[in-house]
Amino acid sequence: AEFVRMAAKFGATIIPFAAIGCDEAITTWLSAEELEQFQNTMPKLPFKLPFKLPFQPSDEDRERLKNLPRARKGVNATMDELEAFQSPGFFTPNIPQRTYFIFRQPITTSPAIANDRQACQQLYDKVKAEVEGGMGYLLRKREQDPYKDLLPRLIYEATWGGKRKAPSFEP
Repeated sequence: AEFVRMAAKFGATIIPFAAIGCDEAITTWLSAEELEQFQNTMPKLPFKLPFKLPFQPSDEDRERLKNLPRARKGVNATMDELEAFQSPGFFTPNIPQRTYFIFRQPITTSPAIANDRQACQQLYDKVKAEVEGGMGYLLRKREQDPYKDLLPRLIYEATWGGKRKAPSFEP
């Protein structure tokens, strides 16, 4: 509910937004923690490589990430952990699938509720329900989409000489 309180403080309008398919663009084989454990079990090489492996951050990289500015520093005790950059681990890209996005009805806020934790929690619950509703809607629509996979989309678009995109659903 913290972001709702901050939005209310400035009277900002919240636009609930849902997206489906983005998380399926990659397959994570090892989390950052698993990758680090794996690297720690590997024996050290008796020589130095003339290049840096992509999944081995240097001390300079770690220092640079530590010095990145934080948008909400000091808001609460766990915020530094939440906003700290996390290494993505080891992953591979998947065959591109269609992604789906939807914006839901705007939700207005008011500075009058910024200090009312219960009102902010109720507004947060409303935003959360809108996002979850949007995700459910997109999941149902994706199941009905004959062009959700890459190959049917490419065939459709190729038959039109690249002049027409594969159709999507009407919201």
